[in-house]
Amino acid sequence: MNAFLSRISIFAVLTFTSVSFAACSGNKANLSGHIIMDVDTILVGYAYFTNDENYVTDTVVLAEDGYFEICLPDTAVMAVTISTTAEWSDFAEVMIFPGDRVTVEGSIADLKVSGTELYDSLNGSGLLDMEKRLGAIEKELLSVAYSGDDNAKRDSLARLYNASFLEFIASCRNFIKENPDNIACAYAFTVLNSDQCVEDYELVGENVKGSPAGQVIEYYYNIAKEDLATEEAWNRLEPGVPAPDFRLKNLDGEYMTLDSFKGKYVLLDFWGTWCGWCIKGIPDMKAYYEKYKDKIEFVGIDCRDTEEEWREGVKKHELPWVNLYNGEDVAIVMAYGIQGYPSKVIIDPEGKVVKAFMGESPELYDKLDEMFK
Repeated sequence: MNAFLSRISIFAVLTFTSVSFAACSGNKANLSGHIIMDVDTILVGYAYFTNDENYVTDTVVLAEDGYFEICLPDTAVMAVTISTTAEWSDFAEVMIFPGDRVTVEGSIADLKVSGTELYDSLNGSGLLDMEKRLGAIEKELLSVAYSGDDNAKRDSLARLYNASFLEFIASCRNFIKENPDNIACAYAFTVLNSDQCVEDYELVGENVKGSPAGQVIEYYYNIAKEDLATEEAWNRLEPGVPAPDFRLKNLDGEYMTLDSFKGKYVLLDFWGTWCGWCIKGIPDMKAYYEKYKDKIEFVGIDCRDTEEEWREGVKKHELPWVNLYNGEDVAIVMAYGIQGYPSKVIIDPEGKVVKAFMGESPELYDKLDEMFK
């Protein structure tokens, strides 16, 4: 469990770019410290909270006895990760504000961070200690679960983890309530769910909202609002409601809308070449396409791919149905409330929703058999 990655995994959504961080001397370094482990190098990476910069990572050579210091760009608030393994299986993460000079010391599993107003507040709050305990429980739980040897211990650890997680969330929310003018509220926001973010945003003092800490809070607040709006849109896809319209390009470069299929049953399939479950479900989709292609139009809507990736994916997997390209546009994703991939929506000849399915669900095929068999 890691606070900064609890809502969005920067490893999953951002591209790694290798650079060479500048070596610094004296007080010019904004990240320095002492890594107490039997290693010669560490991996250091960062991503901004406030823009779409790629995730940047580089190998940093440790000096004698594990000391290092580097300069990172500090034009915006950063989430900085430190790891000793190329797989990033164990890592620590540090939040750095513009102008901060952060010092770290210890092992990756128990890294102590100091030197800034943010960490002075956090070190006195007990929140970081709670997060470390929670991470240790999670690590043990995963180890036991993967081994499959002791189900009783697994269940006991799962209960302990759930209880500890709820306690951690409660402590973060209590910190915000009792310390609305403390910039450490930014850390607390990284672990809240969408409802909690929106609710607790109103508690934060205006001075914090106007500070670099406010960039972090605003980031998670905006994500939360988008998540809630998407969830609400999905919940509106009830049988009988008009399906949202769209205008997307097909493989021939022609634009198609929902009206292009008027008078036909339609199955919209929101997918992407990057989505393992989408690819895994293609054989079943093909089987049901052949079974009912005279009764319902299958329409693939590719999301989050480049146009080249989309075209190559359609060709590689030999998708026989209508294929439309959406890419990174969020309009149709928000309109249909797509929260995961694949998601599929059956629409009747009048353009009204029959049923929506999240994930690769056998219920979809049961519904097609119910409708057309």
